[in-house]
Amino acid sequence: MNLIYLMKIRLKRSFKEPILIIFILVAILVSTGAAYFSKERMEMGLTVAVISEDEGEMGERVLDILRGNKEFRMLETEKDKGLKLLKQDRLEAMIVISSNLTEKLKAGDYTNTMELYLSPSAKAPATVSEVAINAVMMLWVEEAVVEKTKDYIREQGGEYTPRDEIIQRKRNEDLWESGSEIGIKWTLVEGDEEPEVAAAREPVDVNAKWFSVLCLFFLLSDGIWVLDLGKRGLSNRLRQGDVPKWKLICAGSIPTFIISFSGYIVSCIATLIILGGGVLAVLKTLLPMVIYLFGSVGMTLFVISAIKNNLSLMFLTPAITFLSAIFSGVFSQMPKWAYVLEKLSLVLPGKWFVVSLENAEAIFPGALMLSLFWICAGLVFSAFSKTKAPS
Repeated sequence: MNLIYLMKIRLKRSFKEPILIIFILVAILVSTGAAYFSKERMEMGLTVAVISEDEGEMGERVLDILRGNKEFRMLETEKDKGLKLLKQDRLEAMIVISSNLTEKLKAGDYTNTMELYLSPSAKAPATVSEVAINAVMMLWVEEAVVEKTKDYIREQGGEYTPRDEIIQRKRNEDLWESGSEIGIKWTLVEGDEEPEVAAAREPVDVNAKWFSVLCLFFLLSDGIWVLDLGKRGLSNRLRQGDVPKWKLICAGSIPTFIISFSGYIVSCIATLIILGGGVLAVLKTLLPMVIYLFGSVGMTLFVISAIKNNLSLMFLTPAITFLSAIFSGVFSQMPKWAYVLEKLSLVLPGKWFVVSLENAEAIFPGALMLSLFWICAGLVFSAFSKTKAPS
């Protein structure tokens, strides 16, 4: 039995199966789209939507303070639109000024006067929250000072006129604008890479991460052929042809790898055409992607042989893909409290792939060893597994 011939036959059959081709096309479109939105957000900078539900003077004054801040770009919009942009990960955060802000500040209360909504991949929540909180605190302090001044003057038998209040508020504004600023001498420390280069590579990394997730879904969906190896007729043919089962599994896995890697190349080309960027940035992701795909092929062989059932595999594939993406840190880093899960995630090829996008040279030995482990484990387990697919 000619294994090269078997590889060609499987490759041709794969291209004749529309569902599998659709999976790859969807992976290309989604990963390229994610890269597009990443670049759009990067160009917009740190953008925060601000919605004021307060109709009093304090709501407008908070808006004025936020408009003048230098930490983020402010986008005034409606709440529904802001939430939509936030879910699309096109904003860093959204601030909603409560409807009773003016009433509460005049009563000397500044608690629960704002709501802060963060995007799924928010990188600077403290920056946004501090600016918003400081704005409310400034107005609360101003109101408290004015009220305390009124009470003190009246206790002393004096008169606090409307003109006095205007002058005092003006002095407070001048204090916030200049007198309260702390001067800090700062120096920009240059790294090994210019910021423009790092920024240009970010959409390419986003494309690679999303493709890796969707490609795992493809590998699990396409791996049903492994279950067919347990059919009696095929087993007899293997024995008659003196073909080891593991060689046949290799012959079937290589076309899957070729299709997956070809899809990634197409997605990279689409990203470069649509978004621009340097070819070098793409080239740096190719070796990590090759290592990741080899490891993922091995892992899928292991998982499919362990599940041993087409129907179960169909239902478990989305869950396995989602959990792998979460634990690998594709969308966001694991929280500090999930220390054990963070360590367990090191057995996933996706975890090493995500880290290798930042430092491929340092991660290469570990990623390669893990990939070889999964290839060996997948081949051995699937070769000796007594899997039987329904006839």
